[in-house]
Amino acid sequence: KRVRQIKASGRLRPEWQVRLESIGFEFERPTQDDIWHQNFAQLEEYKKVHGHVSVRQIEEGPLGQWVGRQRRSARKGILSRDRIEKLREIGFDWDLRRSWWRWEGPRLEPRTEDGKGSNSETES
Repeated sequence: KRVRQIKASGRLRPEWQVRLESIGFEFERPTQDDIWHQNFAQLEEYKKVHGHVSVRQIEEGPLGQWVGRQRRSARKGILSRDRIEKLREIGFDWDLRRSWWRWEGPRLEPRTEDGKGSNSETES
């Protein structure tokens, strides 16, 4: 923040600007729209790797948190139609419970009539 203020005031020496730019410092902050599109691109990449966009909020860090915010924003009616449509186009699942069962349910161990898992050891 301070460096951006110094640059905006015209007091940043040119050699410092060159050094900062060489290490990837961005003087212009990304807009909220830019950030949304960056996250959307990450979600598309996630789909390429995993075959779905049901990102687990806890295990997938910032992307999972972003996905959760999209669901909440849609429920509150504050997510734009354009963004909703973009998410729908890539198969976004708006119901978290349904998406969990779709991807995690088949991995659950089947239970036998006595309530034990099929791989549980039997008591002697």
